[in-house]
Amino acid sequence: MASNYANSCFVSVVYFEDTPIGAGIVLKNGNKASIPWASTLREFNRLAPNMKLYWNVLAHCADNEICEFDFGRSTYNEGTFKFKKQWGAQPYLLDWYCYPRSKSNERENENSEGSLKASIKPVVEQIWRSLPLKLTVALGSKVRPHISL
Repeated sequence: MASNYANSCFVSVVYFEDTPIGAGIVLKNGNKASIPWASTLREFNRLAPNMKLYWNVLAHCADNEICEFDFGRSTYNEGTFKFKKQWGAQPYLLDWYCYPRSKSNERENENSEGSLKASIKPVVEQIWRSLPLKLTVALGSKVRPHISL
């Protein structure tokens, strides 16, 4: 990736001792930058490597006259949204377009896995809210890696 993007890309890596525990890929375009991918190792999250990662990325951008940084999309008021907001990020609504479906596509989509997930999600969320806190804490770390935000 770096060879294809050359000076328009950089990778920031956070280390604990000699172990890389977090990283982010930043793409630059003129005086703008975005971070399409970042991740940390779960077992080191108690050290808050994401804070160090974003500090390094934003410092690099500021030092290189990048005046606009795109933190990427997030679900409103969820964890990633709140994390980005503490750095001064301002939310912008994305434009969404809906294209009419043909009758045959409509029937396919009604039975698709995505439609099933969308109809089950509110029910699962309601059940989760009604569970005892201790149970959600115990299950949460095991379930979360399998949930796409």
